[in-house]
Amino acid sequence: MWLDDLENYLGRDGITATMLRSLSDSGPGHRVVLGTMRVEEYRRFEAREESRLTGSDRDAWRTQREVLQEAHVIPLPRRWSEYECSRAAAHADDARIAAALHTCDRFGIAETIAPGPELMAAWQNAWAPGTNPRAAALVTAAVDCRRAGLRSAVTGDLLQLLHEPYLAERGGSDLRLEPSPPPSHGPAHRPWPPAVCSCTTATAATRPSTT
Repeated sequence: MWLDDLENYLGRDGITATMLRSLSDSGPGHRVVLGTMRVEEYRRFEAREESRLTGSDRDAWRTQREVLQEAHVIPLPRRWSEYECSRAAAHADDARIAAALHTCDRFGIAETIAPGPELMAAWQNAWAPGTNPRAAALVTAAVDCRRAGLRSAVTGDLLQLLHEPYLAERGGSDLRLEPSPPPSHGPAHRPWPPAVCSCTTATAATRPSTT
């Protein structure tokens, strides 16, 4: 079973240690549950974090931590080792891998193939007046929601409200803003301007993870 971004499967109605054990004991055969989790998410379950919680929040935290304690953790550094790069070099006839090897001293190869650096540059360049500053502000608002610990879907209308201070800080109308996306009361899963879609991917492509 593959659980990408494991933190999304924890919490209310989520996976418990008891569920994992029952899965492994449910009959003959070999079962593997593999999950990925970014370092900043994993650190929320370090023992020292418990003292910051009280009541039901602490109980929920303990339940989620029990799941992680069942895991065999394998850290995955962002940058590839010399050995991994040498193995990748054997496939340098692939233009994407060849380009990634040229920047492996700065970026992880997976970041470049993603392509993380290009998407980050697109986000930063979108702030230029007359390009996509509104899209850049929407992405910044979404990223800060994530960094603040919000893991559920954010509505398009909420992002439109939150992105305004970012625009004001950068110059407001002097940025020659593109039109605002139409109102929507549902989660922000509808199409956004290209810069929004691209830059959201960039934020995921440039952070290390652990399994």
